[in-house]
Amino acid sequence: MLAIPPGLVRWIFGIALAVSVLAMGCNGPDSRARGSIKAGDEAAKQRALREALNHYRTAAVAEPASLEAQMRRGAMAELLGEFDEALDAYARASRLHPSGLAYYRAGAMANRMGNTVLATEYLNASLQAPATRGERWERIFLAMCVSSGERGREYLERLSDDHLSSDVLRRARTWMLEHPDSPTVGLPSNDEQLAQAVSEIVVRASGQQTDTNALEVGYLGLERRRLEREIKHAADAEDFERQRELSLRRNETTEAIARLMGAVDVPHEQAPSGGSGAGGDA
Repeated sequence: MLAIPPGLVRWIFGIALAVSVLAMGCNGPDSRARGSIKAGDEAAKQRALREALNHYRTAAVAEPASLEAQMRRGAMAELLGEFDEALDAYARASRLHPSGLAYYRAGAMANRMGNTVLATEYLNASLQAPATRGERWERIFLAMCVSSGERGREYLERLSDDHLSSDVLRRARTWMLEHPDSPTVGLPSNDEQLAQAVSEIVVRASGQQTDTNALEVGYLGLERRRLEREIKHAADAEDFERQRELSLRRNETTEAIARLMGAVDVPHEQAPSGGSGAGGDA
């Protein structure tokens, strides 16, 4: 059996989680491929990676318009060294859903294969792709943290990778934690995505006044979206006990937001506090 370096299977499921955010509301194609996707996920958990890839291939053939199938096929093919297939899957995903994530994966794969022209095209497209509603809110919350000094830093530390829907925002959070006094100083010239994200967040934070309640509402909004994604995964895995537990936590979070909202002026956009908007980012 192929030796699995630590963290690589977790990386596969990190991509799967991000894709689930993008795919919310696109129930038709993905529901038709769901059985094979689920079988592939189970095989991946057991480190049967070649079997997992075959399941994802089956899902992609059964429903070529399934974003989840194509992104999982790409990630698993990349892990197994099937680079041509990985690039094909990511390219198809970017056409299905022209998001920053899909373009970025295609560009990174093309760059890994030495195709710098294609890589540049995809990576430029990833920079120009419109942010989802969820990602816009995440950027707003990060700006609230930057404008709130030490208190904001505490909230940055409370955030986990699962609260943020894109790799660039996770890197931005890490950068701002490591450079709290001057986040825009020393930004790496070879990471245009990071430089653009941090600069935008800092500009948004300028002159913004945020009280503690607003920070808490913002954090709880992201926590609710995280729970919604976990509930979806639990439902897909038919882990009904976990689904029930997560649903209770989501309800408690929603109630906490409702209690705070009356006294809070949340900057720029309404916090994602409930309904289909809390989870829908398409």
